[in-house]
Amino acid sequence: MSDLEHAGLLVDPFSQDCPIVGATSGFTRLTGYPLESLLGRNSRLLIEGMPRTANSEGNRTGIRDFCEMCRVKGLTNAECCGNIVLNSRKDGTRFHNMFMLGLCKIGPYVLILGVHMSIGEEHHIDYSEMKGKKETGRDTLKSVRRHLMSNCRCRTPEEDLFCRTPSNLSMGSQQPDFAFFSERLQSHCLLLHNRTMAVRREPTKVPRDCLLFGDRPVRHSTEGLSFSVKIHQREVFTTRLFSGLPLMGFTKRGPKDIPDLYPFCGHYCGASVMIGADGQAFARDRFEHYSVLDKRPSMEEIQMFSVDPSKPCDLQRAAIRPQHGDVLCCTYLRSGHIVLEVNDEIIIAFDVERPLDDNAEYYAVLDLCFSVYSVMLVPTKKAQSESAEQMMRQFSSMSQISSMSQISTQEFARQ
Repeated sequence: MSDLEHAGLLVDPFSQDCPIVGATSGFTRLTGYPLESLLGRNSRLLIEGMPRTANSEGNRTGIRDFCEMCRVKGLTNAECCGNIVLNSRKDGTRFHNMFMLGLCKIGPYVLILGVHMSIGEEHHIDYSEMKGKKETGRDTLKSVRRHLMSNCRCRTPEEDLFCRTPSNLSMGSQQPDFAFFSERLQSHCLLLHNRTMAVRREPTKVPRDCLLFGDRPVRHSTEGLSFSVKIHQREVFTTRLFSGLPLMGFTKRGPKDIPDLYPFCGHYCGASVMIGADGQAFARDRFEHYSVLDKRPSMEEIQMFSVDPSKPCDLQRAAIRPQHGDVLCCTYLRSGHIVLEVNDEIIIAFDVERPLDDNAEYYAVLDLCFSVYSVMLVPTKKAQSESAEQMMRQFSSMSQISSMSQISTQEFARQ
C-alpha cells in the first residue's frame, strides 16, 4: 500500500478508537506525516489543534455512523461516505480535504479505506466541477480497493464473493430470483448477506436515501411480475416524518454504475410503476428520471393514484402499521393493475392503466423509506396458482376500491 500514489488510509473499525493500519505514500506527501507516526493513531490527528467549529457536527456524526455500520455482521456492500473537511498538516498548514470512505474486505479482515484530495488551502476552496471531483474520488477509492484486494496474500472465498459482479453471483433454489444491484448505492444504503438484505443508515434521522434496484430482470409469469421482502427490524417508526410504507414497483431501466442512476425519490424513477407510501401508486412513462427538484411534477410527468383523492397527500396515511416479520409482496398484473399485499392480504391495489409489456425487461425497485429501514428479499410464496382473475375479484370486493382513483391534475400540482 505504501507505494501507491493516491492519498489513502486503511482503518480498522473493530479495534478500539479505529486506528490507522496502513497509509499510502500519496497520503504522507499530502499531510506531511511519515508512516511511522500514523500507524496506530486515529485519523483525528488531522484536526488536532483546530477549533471544534471548524467542521460541522453532522460530518463527525456521519463518519461515526459509517464506522459503526461497518461492524455489522454479514455486511456485503456499503456505499462510500464522503464530505469536505478542513484538515491540518504536520507543519500546521491547513487545507480543505475532500475525502471518501468505503468498505474494504481484505482476506478475513473488514477494514475502512479512505481516499483524500486537497481542493484548496485554508482560505481558498475550489468548488468548480464539484460533482466531477466526487466521481473522481469515488473512482479512486474503487481503484485502490481493487489493488489492495488483488494483491492480498490471504485471499479467501468470502473475498472472492465480495469481488464478484452481480451477474456472477449464483443463488440456490431457496433464494430470491435476484439480489440488489450493488455497483453503486445511495449514501445511506447498506447491503448484507450476499446483497439480499438492505438497511438504511441513520433510520431515525434520514427518511429516504436508500433506493434499490434488482440486479437482473424479474421473471415474467402467466400473471405478471412479483417480488417480496420481509421486514427485519425490531422497531418501526411512525412519527409524522416516518409514516408510510416503503415504495415497491418495477422499472424498464436496467441499473448501471453511472452518476445519475438514482432519482431524488422512488416515484421519480423513469419508466416505472410504484405502489406504497401512504396508500398511493405512481407511474412515469418517460425513460429518464424526473429531475426538476424545485417544482412539483405535473400529471403529464408522473401520474398519481390515491386511495382517498379527497385528502391532501400530507394528510393521507397507510392502511396498516408495518411490523417486524411482515412480508410485503408487490405484484404487477398483465392487465395493468399493481397490487401491494402484506402477509398475503391485499392492502392497496390500483389500475395504473399500463398493461404489462411482455417483450420488455423489468427490474424490481424498492425505495426503503419512511417507517421501514431494514428488509430482506424472500421468495414469493405464491406458486402462481392464484390466477389474475382471482386476485382481481379479491381486491374489487374491498370496500375502499371505489375510492381508489386517479388524483386530479389540479390537486396533484397543488400538493
